[in-house]
Amino acid sequence: MRFHIVLATLLLILVFAGVLERRFEWHQKPLLLAQAESTLASAQLSGIVVQLDHFDARLSGTCTDPDGREKARELLNQIRGIRVPEWNNHVRVPAKVVAKISDKTITLSGWLPNEALQADLINWVKQFRPELTINDRGLRTSPHVDLGKIVAIAEGRMSEVFADVLAKIRIPPFLSITRDGPRTVIRGRVQSEALAEAITKAAGGSINGRLVTIDITANKHTPDAAFAKGDATAKFIASFLNSPSPGTFSIDPLNGPQLKAYATAQMESEWLALLRPLSGSARVNTNITRVPSIYHFPDYQPISQLPPGMAESLRSIFQLHPIYFDIGSATLRPEEAIKLGPLVYLINSAGPQASFIIAASADSGGEPGVQNDAIQRARGDAVRVKLAQLGVANTHFEVQVFNAIPNPQLPPDEARRQTRRVEFLIK
Repeated sequence: MRFHIVLATLLLILVFAGVLERRFEWHQKPLLLAQAESTLASAQLSGIVVQLDHFDARLSGTCTDPDGREKARELLNQIRGIRVPEWNNHVRVPAKVVAKISDKTITLSGWLPNEALQADLINWVKQFRPELTINDRGLRTSPHVDLGKIVAIAEGRMSEVFADVLAKIRIPPFLSITRDGPRTVIRGRVQSEALAEAITKAAGGSINGRLVTIDITANKHTPDAAFAKGDATAKFIASFLNSPSPGTFSIDPLNGPQLKAYATAQMESEWLALLRPLSGSARVNTNITRVPSIYHFPDYQPISQLPPGMAESLRSIFQLHPIYFDIGSATLRPEEAIKLGPLVYLINSAGPQASFIIAASADSGGEPGVQNDAIQRARGDAVRVKLAQLGVANTHFEVQVFNAIPNPQLPPDEARRQTRRVEFLIK
């Protein structure tokens, strides 16, 4: 009898337990899961998955930061009927690093799996940007952080989190030439020590009497670029700085070559030829003011020994007294010959060490029936002979021929008339 009573009691317990289990599975569990999901969603923790084993919850999935991971556990523990032990919190946090540069300091923040990886990242940053002070107080470590997939960059294989940071702080190669008063300043960052040395050597210390300041940094972590290969860059710089009035120049992978300067036709052609292999697929952007000769550059320094201040006075006066000729003619017209009179005293008072150039030009549109070189030379000789008749020693002058550049702001006929001229330049 007793056996049957015990057996019946056990069966009733099993039935009751089954009823409770079914009630939990069908009614309580869905309500608890719904409440848990709603709570997490309200806290913007929707990446976390909750599994219930009766009243014990297991958390999995991902969370955007370590604080959110712990916050999820705390919130669910506040729901009556749910317990989340720490060992059941399997939520993972993707590694994250943010780099901000201000002045000469780089501030790193985020989270990584351990201190060893944090030290690796800091070493990489030091190599990429040795000039910066590193502030890593905002970096945290947690064993629940996943480093993410490994990717390949130029320096090898590393976490994509590291690769992203290094890509953002990596300075692209660049080169610039600017002017600071009487000084030409060359700055740049290149990958190769050999290229930095070649650029420094090409720039020299002083060119055409102008001081040159050079600040070229080589860093093997600087990305490669077309202009940073071979010796073409050094050759261009040597040619560009040989100008009496060095202009400005810059080049980088994004903008390509940018050049602004005075140049003769020969200089312009040479510079463009040297820039072509440096530009890659980028267009060479130029803003060149064409001048007939090196003597026409605004910063040209005469080799003539002149009293202080006389060079500028002579230049100003010479600019006011060009000698014009009729088309196809080398005859010095009387109204033009009169212009030479006031110049005689100035030229003779410049002293025996002074040398001048009679610069002769032909019509920029051509002159029928004559060859440019011949008519230019004849015009220069006509002016030289007249000056000799007025008492100027021939040793003061030499005749040179140039292709005058028409003034684009004048009507075409007047611009061409003004190219049929002889002008005076200080050698």
